[in-house]
Amino acid sequence: LSFLLSSFLSFCSLESGCHSRLLSSMPSPYDVYIKSAKPLETQPEEEGGARPCTLRLGQNLIATHRELIESLPVLSELAAQQDSIDTVSLSSLLKHQPCLTPDGIKLLLDFVYGKEAYVKPKMVADILAAANSLRVDDLISQIENELMRLVGYDDSILFSLEHAILNMDEESSARYHIIQAAVTRLDKISTHSNFGKILWPTFEMLMKYATIDSSSSVFMNAFISWVNVNRHDQTRACSLLFSSKFHELTVVEKEEFAQRSASLYLHGVSSAMSKLTGSAPFTEKRVLTHRWSTCSDLSISSSVDVVAIHEEPFTNTNITVDCSQLSEYGQIYSDIEDSIVDSLLEEEES
Repeated sequence: LSFLLSSFLSFCSLESGCHSRLLSSMPSPYDVYIKSAKPLETQPEEEGGARPCTLRLGQNLIATHRELIESLPVLSELAAQQDSIDTVSLSSLLKHQPCLTPDGIKLLLDFVYGKEAYVKPKMVADILAAANSLRVDDLISQIENELMRLVGYDDSILFSLEHAILNMDEESSARYHIIQAAVTRLDKISTHSNFGKILWPTFEMLMKYATIDSSSSVFMNAFISWVNVNRHDQTRACSLLFSSKFHELTVVEKEEFAQRSASLYLHGVSSAMSKLTGSAPFTEKRVLTHRWSTCSDLSISSSVDVVAIHEEPFTNTNITVDCSQLSEYGQIYSDIEDSIVDSLLEEEES
């Protein structure tokens, strides 16, 4: 075990990705706490215990023990494929898990060897990637439980929500709990300065749940708040209106949201609302006419005349989610907007 630790520390010193703040002696409420329930026990070699073997990551070696390989299914499979239990190459694993990092592996090894760890918010994606890559279910469960705890803090609810939707299994009860907690407080979190920075998959899933559990006015306030920041996503965001509670709004409320959209230069949204209600597009003092492709999913003509003020470059660009970082099971490991994470660190420092 001492050989493992000394070798791994040497490995970390070669890697710029190993952060000095991986573990904290002064944990904040936003740190994710993990502790192995079953520390791996090894015997000294001279007493007939495990013989050392190595995991290979690039040109660097991580010393470990046979029991570690045998305890992690993926490593056992790789070892079998290579007809060797002494040296395991992680190159094939990295092809399926490009976000696997030395930091994540270090935290996972700490967990396997029974160490307590306070994982900084920026490292949650790393350790989730490592845990899912190596199928360490106990570790995944502990991280999910910690994210459920963090959803109780106003400053960290968006952080938990992003990880729940982007990085948790769809069948996870923790994922459902976090989404429901966010929907319950949608009226509050939609006014958060970072609400517009959550990614499209997170926003889409949140609004689908909000369609069922939130009032129509709360839904529309959250909808406009996010779209106002993510203007390039107006077209596909409009498709959410079809299954939303927009039709439950009063005539006055519908007109109010249509005018609010137009005043924010959200021409695609304003036009969609006008088409849904059968009313004319809202106009203001200075008028320019543009062609705007809107909401084909709503059976609206793909190009309609939109009359509204427009003082910024006119664009109609759909930006898709970058899915380059896909795990073996198709999950996206997002780096999550820095300011969402930074807000937790600022709270910790204050």
